[in-house]
Amino acid sequence: MSTQKNVLLGGLAGTLVGLLSLPVLKNVHALQGIPLVYEIAGALGLGLVTMLGIWVAVKIAYYIPVVLQIAKFVVVGALNTFVDFGVLNILILILNAWVPGFFALGTPYALVKGVSFIFSEFNSFLWNKFWTFGSDKREVRELFKFYAVGIGGFIINVTTATLVASLPGLGGFDTAIRANIGAAAGTFIALTWNFVGYKFFVFKR
Repeated sequence: MSTQKNVLLGGLAGTLVGLLSLPVLKNVHALQGIPLVYEIAGALGLGLVTMLGIWVAVKIAYYIPVVLQIAKFVVVGALNTFVDFGVLNILILILNAWVPGFFALGTPYALVKGVSFIFSEFNSFLWNKFWTFGSDKREVRELFKFYAVGIGGFIINVTTATLVASLPGLGGFDTAIRANIGAAAGTFIALTWNFVGYKFFVFKR
């Protein structure tokens, strides 16, 4: 893939991360008093920073090829995380606006977290297949292997997120903050599982 395409795709991924972070920040009350135009500008700025980072990785990759793949994986990992977090928080905002008090930790949280994780997994397959690992296979079994790894990641992510979010020690935080702490823990554990599975099982050359 050409340098231009890598840089542009990196910029797109970075911009999406910025935009998807907005519902997360809104839900934890971190955007109070900040005009929408500044929020969007911040997302675009993150896209430019990501473009620069990928461009640097491309240059370094002339000498150390694996650096570019690592950089892509990090960017895609960040995007997957914010697809997960973004969808989770959008659903929380919608459900709370629809029926005040509807959303609560426990079974409703596990269901909503499951939906957000499914979105992030679909996003992960597309970006990792065509950009990070550059797989040109047209095998149906590749998709099945991806989802085999993804099912394991799904169980790890949702279980970890739900258990952490329900810890008694987090009782001093409101549900939105606890939900995101749980999501962070689930993402960290599942990310390790997914990298090993994608690298050595799904997209192995």
